[in-house]
Amino acid sequence: MSTKKIKKEKIEKTGEDQNKRMRLNMKIMIFTVVAAFLYMMGYFSYTIMSNSSKWLSSVYNNKIAVAKNSITPGDILDRNGTVLATTKNGDRVYSGNLETRLANSHTVGDGSGAVASGAETLFSMELLGLDDNNSISIITQIRANENKRGNDVALTIDSKLNQYIYDAMGNNKGAVVLMNYKTGEVYSLVSKPGFDGNDIAQYLTDDTDPGNSELVNRATLGRYPPGSIFKIITTSAALRYLADAETKTFNCTGSVIIGGVKVSDYDGEKHGTIALAEALTHSCNSFFGLISQDIGSSNMLATAERFKFNTSFDFSDFVMAKSSYVQSDQAGDLAWSAIGQYKDTVSPLHMAMIVSAVANDGVMMEPKLFLKSTDASGQVQKSMKSNTYATIMERQEAFKLKTMMYDVVTAGTGKAAAISGYKIGGKTGTAEVTSNSTTKAHAWFVAFIGDTNHPLAIAVILENAGTGGSKSAPIAKKAFQKALDLGY
Repeated sequence: MSTKKIKKEKIEKTGEDQNKRMRLNMKIMIFTVVAAFLYMMGYFSYTIMSNSSKWLSSVYNNKIAVAKNSITPGDILDRNGTVLATTKNGDRVYSGNLETRLANSHTVGDGSGAVASGAETLFSMELLGLDDNNSISIITQIRANENKRGNDVALTIDSKLNQYIYDAMGNNKGAVVLMNYKTGEVYSLVSKPGFDGNDIAQYLTDDTDPGNSELVNRATLGRYPPGSIFKIITTSAALRYLADAETKTFNCTGSVIIGGVKVSDYDGEKHGTIALAEALTHSCNSFFGLISQDIGSSNMLATAERFKFNTSFDFSDFVMAKSSYVQSDQAGDLAWSAIGQYKDTVSPLHMAMIVSAVANDGVMMEPKLFLKSTDASGQVQKSMKSNTYATIMERQEAFKLKTMMYDVVTAGTGKAAAISGYKIGGKTGTAEVTSNSTTKAHAWFVAFIGDTNHPLAIAVILENAGTGGSKSAPIAKKAFQKALDLGY
């Protein structure tokens, strides 16, 4: 065979190989594009299905604005029938009592949508008598209901309890959430300072004090450093991952150096040789900083995420901020994260859910604000249904943690929350906000009543108020006592 013929065949073969590779690459590219398209369509469809009700009720939905011009929204009431919002002469108006308006402002919201996390927005479909599950279009429903009145919506909150707690907080900014840990019903949700729904315009001017942030729902959207209340999570991690968690001891001298970083106990208090239960009772920073090293950063992250940190909450009744736990392989950072500092953040509602889960044998319930809706004839259209959100710990782990938290109130930093005749389990927190020693810490207290007839749990935070044991625990006690007096 001639050299020219061989070269020609090689060229032809090389060309064929190149064509084959090109066709293969085109097939791969087409397959990738089609697969990506199908994935996006599937994700888009899922998102529409799972978030349709929120989209429909959004203040940015023009259909809702149209509906409000042609349908009179129903009233918003508390669980006992007290009217918190109604319509008069075409305008949305709120309680005639200023204190009632302020105390319940963030649960109710406002008619203009300036506060998108309140019932006015979240339950706008029910208030307008529209059905987001109806196959008939929303526009058709609006036309069919023109000049009609929507449904009344009753909330799970007790407005008197809200007002009592709002007053008990004094001049402190902060938030309180009190809920039923068996059903998830939120009996009280207070964010202070509140706002006056009858004069919402005053909070939208340039003269508004940004430090007050009256329109921010601190209870659900506040992202606070948890401080020592996070030791609940660290204790759970120790119980799960360390075989000797309950017998392991450390000697607390008031401070300890971990990874070149100093971890100090509050006011330099020395606890001596101490084990897990006693460390939680007296909130020993040194102990928890040291035991975190044995737990390890990956196990700390896994536990925090089991407690729903780093989770985007998607609840029908609440708009909630994501709580954060950042993993670090640096020993000092790990130590501080285990005592609720470093980059830890959490909302008061999330902490109420966590302490509720401890009380409820490890089962975390979905928080509920919607109680029921009724039409003009008084017929109930929709009612609250309790939902289990997650099981965040085993029953035995929850039992051990509950026992330790009872000791916090009977013999430790939470004594100010004790109520005669009731078993109260709790945890104090004094969360440092800045390294500036002149800035007071945020005062936390979370607690539950160990009584199946009164399954109450609470989270209290007072901004820059000082220590949780001296400032927030007494507020929790007052709130529990009032709730018990009201029959909860």
